[in-house]
Amino acid sequence: MPMVATFARVLCALICALSIVACGSGNIEPKSHLRSDSLNGAIALSDESPASTVYVRVNSNVQNLGICLLESADCIKTTTKLLPMTNVKGPFWRSQSPVIIRTNMTISVVEELASERKILLSGKISRKENSSNTQDIAPTGDITLPRLVSNAAVTYDFAGTLSRDSSQGAVVRMILNEGKFANSIKVKVKGTVVNLRNSAVKIPLEREVEVADKGVVDFTLKGLDPDTVYRIDNVTLEDATQGMPIKIKDSYFVSTTADSKISKSRRRLVLRALKEAYEWDHGMYDANLGYAAYGGWCDRFYTWAAGLEFKIKNQYSAQSFFKQYNSLGDANRIPELGVSENLAGDFIRYEGTSQGTHTFMVVAYDVATKQLWAVEGNYNNRVMRNQRKIYSPWMHGHLVEDQTR
Repeated sequence: MPMVATFARVLCALICALSIVACGSGNIEPKSHLRSDSLNGAIALSDESPASTVYVRVNSNVQNLGICLLESADCIKTTTKLLPMTNVKGPFWRSQSPVIIRTNMTISVVEELASERKILLSGKISRKENSSNTQDIAPTGDITLPRLVSNAAVTYDFAGTLSRDSSQGAVVRMILNEGKFANSIKVKVKGTVVNLRNSAVKIPLEREVEVADKGVVDFTLKGLDPDTVYRIDNVTLEDATQGMPIKIKDSYFVSTTADSKISKSRRRLVLRALKEAYEWDHGMYDANLGYAAYGGWCDRFYTWAAGLEFKIKNQYSAQSFFKQYNSLGDANRIPELGVSENLAGDFIRYEGTSQGTHTFMVVAYDVATKQLWAVEGNYNNRVMRNQRKIYSPWMHGHLVEDQTR
């Protein structure tokens, strides 16, 4: 019944939209922010999510329709692949799969005849965000896929979120692998979102998300604290219409930013390091990256990860890099500093202690446990995530704006 009700609402919106289009007005359907420039029918989107089903009503008898997201000249070429549509009833059609929506995208509905094509409808996305609080919505990413984890129902895509900074929204991006979810068009995601700056704060997650092309599940967690790393625990995934829940053993990590350049650099640095830990968890380390090529590579892992966002170079010791910017101090300052400041991406170094000699990266200081969340290179000869008590005489390198690229 819920699916039937959804169809009814969208189809009703399309019927109403016809009169709006005929008058030459702007938006067809308020939530879609989609404009139509044709009198041959109407187009609407299912919702505000980055992946939306496209619904169409046409005012003529047609047999074969497809969706094109390219320029008009390319859409009418018979060699251009169209996204398939399904006839729902009479003049109503919908896309067989959700479409990844981007600002200023043009959606064309194309009739495919025996030897030619004709564009029946064309609509432009004027904007695709929450107009009441645009900071809640992280920008849309592309469809590039990571290497899929073998024998797993889902792969977490950290790389697909790296460029998508937002102060109150954090992007969750998963790729459904072949198998249990091969034919799913909508999935229910459940879990617990933990604030790593205060792990006593736990937020329940339950979302229904449409599956985009190539099995992409992409949505934004809204209303989060800025400048904060979050971990999503106890993740389960199920087909929204058929059930079949699967528990995912891995936790997933997301992060918000502040408006500063260094905050955005910190976010990308930490997510990139956490991505590497995830890759090692599944035996997928890419040796071409080179950071694990030498004996004691904990320091090299830090400089490799930080070098993409900050001015540090692989030939530096990370400790000398922080000395150069006068931002190296005793780790005992962390509890006071961590209450008010984001420490994501900061540096810890200890030498000749009872614990040996080691470098690792801070993910967050947790005021609830008074410990550090960390990601570490060359820990048990791999990249790992840990929780750590703070010891003296550890050295703490605090990233500052002048160090950013």
